[in-house]
Amino acid sequence: MWKSSIIWVGLVAAVLMPGGALAWAQAPSEPAEEDPANAVEAQDHDQAQDPPTREQLLDQLGSESHEIREAATVALLADDTLNEQAIRELLEQAQSPEQRHRLLRIAEHHIIRIAWQAQFQGEQSLGSIGFSYDVLAASDNPHHRRPALQILNTLVGFPGYVYLRPGDLVLALNGAVPPSGNLVVTQDWVRAIIGSRGSDGRIAMTLLRDGEVLELDVPCGRLDALQGVYQVSQRGVSLRTPEYEILWPAARRRLLAGLPEPPRLIPAPQPAQDDPAQDPPAQSEP
Repeated sequence: MWKSSIIWVGLVAAVLMPGGALAWAQAPSEPAEEDPANAVEAQDHDQAQDPPTREQLLDQLGSESHEIREAATVALLADDTLNEQAIRELLEQAQSPEQRHRLLRIAEHHIIRIAWQAQFQGEQSLGSIGFSYDVLAASDNPHHRRPALQILNTLVGFPGYVYLRPGDLVLALNGAVPPSGNLVVTQDWVRAIIGSRGSDGRIAMTLLRDGEVLELDVPCGRLDALQGVYQVSQRGVSLRTPEYEILWPAARRRLLAGLPEPPRLIPAPQPAQDDPAQDPPAQSEP
């Protein structure tokens, strides 16, 4: 049985290729000479080790490959050095609506992140990641036969938005498996593991995504900041507080000033769902 739970929880990728060593031809009585072919190959490997630049990631946002577009998006979301000016410069270089839409998604995350990092400073807070979840009982998880958390939503401006996706199954936190399919027990377990790491800690998460098991090292945000940016409605939906709700529309206007407005995206039709009014409100905790 599924049990809904939305809680305040304490939640770049670069692919490094092996480096190639220079090969040297050694003669008994002559200095070693560099093999030009091997030198070129080694240089190529060294270049491959460097993380992609922002301009390269911008190009990848317009790739025909969905996988490449997603990886570039995550890399830019995880780049905490990005600010409004840097994103404006990328928008000026963007050539396609796909690039612009993804850059705006990235911009919203960083605008909210920068704002709460400026407001919430000083003493360490309990850790947070920023996601909502359902509790999946072992009987509802036939492939792994153990309880899991199914990610429902992630909160813009916090680590969960960078590293997690709706539909992910969390199989373990720091190597520990969810204790049961019971809502209250699981909430306490999640709070204890993530909150105790602190706002400068990290959480090892074992996920099942699209049939593949992933091991992620996710940084924590601040629980006090999460509670300051988001509030939970009576229906259990996380909404931004008024102070933070007005930040993004104003920043979006600045970012697009003098640039073409990206065409509106038309979402794909969704299958009919049960009336949400028939479902009980999701649990939440401050």
